[in-house]
Amino acid sequence: MAPYESAMSPFTTSLLSVGGVTVAMLAALACSRPTEEPLSATTTTSAAVRALASCDVVRDQGTCSDFSSASGSFGVERSLCGSAHGDFRASACPAAGQVGSCVVADGEVKRYYAGSGEHGFSAESAKADCEQSGLAGRFVAAR
Repeated sequence: MAPYESAMSPFTTSLLSVGGVTVAMLAALACSRPTEEPLSATTTTSAAVRALASCDVVRDQGTCSDFSSASGSFGVERSLCGSAHGDFRASACPAAGQVGSCVVADGEVKRYYAGSGEHGFSAESAKADCEQSGLAGRFVAAR
């Protein structure tokens, strides 16, 4: 055997090549995973833009929920909003009058609004609703 010839069979060489390509592809995928970002942040990538929608029930419940979706499909959220007699929009919840937000799993942020009567929230009552009502969210007071 000449010094430049390989001692590996064509099958072994082929197997190592496929393995190397697979490892390189997995590494590329792992490095390109998107990070979690707040819903209020504008994110643009070459692959997709995160769609945003909201369900406004401020008048009846003192809250509005923002939804985020990579696919832009909000069928379930639209249906739930309609059953709550809310106003479904392809935009974020209004900022005026907010006392805080509850970051919930699955790309939802419930926003709380000040007001009089039974439908308004203070920062303390909004925090209690967020953390103790079964939402198990993370409360962020409005600035």
